[in-house]
Amino acid sequence: MKKSAVAILGLLCSSCVLLGRAKVEDVYFRAGEPEPGGYYQLVLQELVVEKDLDGPALQKNAGYIFELLDSRYARERGGSAVLIAAVSLKEEPILRELEALNTVTLEIRLTGAEEQEPVILYLFTEETHESLSSYAYLYTVIEHAFRRIFP
Repeated sequence: MKKSAVAILGLLCSSCVLLGRAKVEDVYFRAGEPEPGGYYQLVLQELVVEKDLDGPALQKNAGYIFELLDSRYARERGGSAVLIAAVSLKEEPILRELEALNTVTLEIRLTGAEEQEPVILYLFTEETHESLSSYAYLYTVIEHAFRRIFP
């Protein structure tokens, strides 16, 4: 009896290690965009936050981080073209293999000022113990997106 319980516990633990946590990231660039090392000034037109409890505070923090990173990238790389940004941040609690996790998602859609078609689309989602309520984690997620979009 004890041996079978230990074997089952070992299988459960190894499945957690072997399966790991899900993480997906993808970015789409319209042909010829962006120019290598180039940057566009971003106008944050829409910022949608879907999170229980502290959504308004998270929206304020995310807006400030976008403004900070946009200013830094514009100063370092220049760029006179303007892109309109629509950003969505989501966090949903999930239970995976008896472990409480959060599914965190960041979606960014960048379009030209007079265009409907996207110039750049970005998606990042992961299952993590972290929460967007953590300012440090929120900064890390958004800053990672800037590095992937504007290498």
